[in-house]
Amino acid sequence: MVSPWLCGFRFMATDEELVHFYLQRKVDGQPLPPDLITHCDIYAGNPWEILANVKNFDGYYYVFTNLKRMSKNKIDRRAGSGTWKGQTTNRFSQAEGKPQWARKAFVFEVDKKNSDAVGPNNGRWLMVEYSVGDEGFDGKVVLCKIYNKHARDLLKGNQNPTKKTKKQTSCADDDEGDQNPRKKKKQNCTADDEEFPIASDFTSNMVAGPDHFR
Repeated sequence: MVSPWLCGFRFMATDEELVHFYLQRKVDGQPLPPDLITHCDIYAGNPWEILANVKNFDGYYYVFTNLKRMSKNKIDRRAGSGTWKGQTTNRFSQAEGKPQWARKAFVFEVDKKNSDAVGPNNGRWLMVEYSVGDEGFDGKVVLCKIYNKHARDLLKGNQNPTKKTKKQTSCADDDEGDQNPRKKKKQNCTADDEEFPIASDFTSNMVAGPDHFR
């Protein structure tokens, strides 16, 4: 079977284009380019297992998924041997006829009891979740952009990335499925920019919309 992608093809969508073109069309049941964004359950197992057969673009995986509610105000973020821990949340109001939407950042943390079995090579999985309307609580699909920081470091030629000694603090909110919520010293804490580059790393050099097949 001949690949549908042209030589030199790059998928480089901005946050707004991912939301207002791809996600909104998916929610509305409108057609999308085939074989570009996979629909799968990313909470059915470990990210390196779920994404093993998903096409990636320069190390980034784009998937549609549906969230699982634990209760009226909680999403179950458990997956495989760990949990997707919430880091930051940005909400954007309606503008120019476009719906309100949200961007949430997560890091996959392996449970301590599974850390030895999983090993260090599957760490530093990062995800940005895009949602419209009720942020997935209403059963509508969300769009996720996922990548592994260790793999990206290797792609960039950094064979021996410096290990951080600073303790990372999870800022997961209770309504994001934190099974063991911890007391937070700061309500506005965010992930370290180098360890979790939310906007700049995910969206820099990205061009999209209907004409982003470059």
